[in-house]
Amino acid sequence: MSINVTKMNDNDLLRLFHNVIEHLDKGKKVDEATSLLNKIENEWKKRLENYLFGDEKSIRPEQGMLKTIGYKVGNDGLKYTKRRLILDRLILGILPFCGSPSYMAEWGYPKTKKRYRKLRDVLNQLIFKNKRFPEMEVAVGDWTEDLKYLKYKWYQVIFQ
Repeated sequence: MSINVTKMNDNDLLRLFHNVIEHLDKGKKVDEATSLLNKIENEWKKRLENYLFGDEKSIRPEQGMLKTIGYKVGNDGLKYTKRRLILDRLILGILPFCGSPSYMAEWGYPKTKKRYRKLRDVLNQLIFKNKRFPEMEVAVGDWTEDLKYLKYKWYQVIFQ
């Protein structure tokens, strides 16, 4: 059975992305999931280009990129392996529509210094804004670990 991502609306496509990440995290149907991930990202790329050129309107969520793409930390957050898969896609992949074209432009293209810096800055801002709240201790710990992972895994790759 083949899924036609071109017929899906933005929200359904994002839900499909989350399902694919779930399969990859569990090691289920990895080849199919990887193939579908590529189709999703190609469709996101096409939609973003169409939107930026004014050829297409889209329904975009009213939240930031990390939440849009399913990244979640803290007591009810994702386990670190799934967060790392999402962080890797944030660096390497085509992103879903989020906010506005100018906000999307802040994220730059995949595997660029601009994309890396934006993700690093967002994580740093989340840590800084929340570190004084005791109830956010687990979330701050997760963001801090993910920031270390980002630097360890991607800094040399991006800035070589």
